Amino acid sequence: MIESYIHKIFFVDDYFLEALEQKSIAAYKTFTNVELDTKVIKLPLVGSDANELVKYVHPSHIQVGNVLVKADYANQFLPVVEFASDYTLQKYQLWTRLCLALGAKSVRIVDVEDVNVETEDAASIALDAAANIPFGGADVGFNAKRSNKNSEERKQIMDIMVQGAGSEADIVEAERILTKYNLFKDDMFNSIFELRKIKSNPLLKHQVDLDFSRDLKRVFDASMKARLKIMGQISEGQVELELIQKSLAKGRTTMKLSVVVEF
Repeated sequence: MIESYIHKIFFVDDYFLEALEQKSIAAYKTFTNVELDTKVIKLPLVGSDANELVKYVHPSHIQVGNVLVKADYANQFLPVVEFASDYTLQKYQLWTRLCLALGAKSVRIVDVEDVNVETEDAASIALDAAANIPFGGADVGFNAKRSNKNSEERKQIMDIMVQGAGSEADIVEAERILTKYNLFKDDMFNSIFELRKIKSNPLLKHQVDLDFSRDLKRVFDASMKARLKIMGQISEGQVELELIQKSLAKGRTTMKLSVVVEF
């Protein structure tokens, strides 16, 4: 039911789809004509589908109106409102594990910078227009809250300090980490792995900027934004609408970490 290339799940029911089709045929087509990495799942599920789905999704998240996403390095889907906060910390923790496997004595963050990844490209504008969605307004009232949240996340990640005894690189363990979490295609992971494999001139210190904006852009692309806005139009509950607004607001910023690794 959930193929390996699926990274976004939208849960709907017959009521939502009927209401959407009555409101706008264009919006209905935009929402239901999904890309390869996206799945629209109609509830309720039959038994076999439910058994398959809970392998990747916590049962409490299987609800109409929920939007779930999964990073390349994860095997579980998270609510979209949690993804922007959690993925930076989770991916940095994987980075530190890889560095330790490669023999690092210390891994420390020397600076954190907020990066704005919001782009209103031609594809986004076309999807919004097709769905008859007004521009803007999705983040009204959330800027101050998001700023405070960014400060909390910044402090949490700045407090991470990893130290080890230092050793020769354990290439087998490093390859296991890269394979298990599907990180061989990630340049910022593969580059330090390749550098530590060099025996003739061992790497002693490496300073690098870890930019997580590519992951965020992949999730919060034009199609995701358009579908979230469509759900906001159909949503009847204030709670659901606020969650959608928060999702859109969170997709606009991420962090870039300046990291020093010593071997």
